[in-house]
Amino acid sequence: MANLKVVDAMSRNPVSVSPRETIQKCADKMIQNKVGSIIVQENGLLKGIITEKDLVEKIVLKAFDPRKKTAADVMTVKVHSTTPDMNLQEAVRYMISSKVRRLPVVDKNNKVVGFLTETDVVNIQPALIDLITERLLVGKRTV
Repeated sequence: MANLKVVDAMSRNPVSVSPRETIQKCADKMIQNKVGSIIVQENGLLKGIITEKDLVEKIVLKAFDPRKKTAADVMTVKVHSTTPDMNLQEAVRYMISSKVRRLPVVDKNNKVVGFLTETDVVNIQPALIDLITERLLVGKRTV
């Protein structure tokens, strides 16, 4: 377990959109790919993230037209991320302390190379489920 790195668990082809994509297309892409979040990137560089919660709070509850708003209007720009070489257990602890369920994986130039979710972690290392469960019992789920 101690030798596992983020690269061993991450998804290598994260679902992503450009900042100019409409929210309608973002939501369609999330549904088609059966994901709860989507990475916003431009020229391969991480610009933000959009989660289901963002869509509800920033579009649905405010009754905005998703065909007129863009990813840039809704995305969270202060994104917690990790690197492919980070120890997986440390990445899980970082997710817990940051109160996030997913982390874009970026290289030293902030280029998106993958995506790490709680599900990815449990699939590769079931023993880390205790850390994730602890998070559910202690903290409120966010991003």
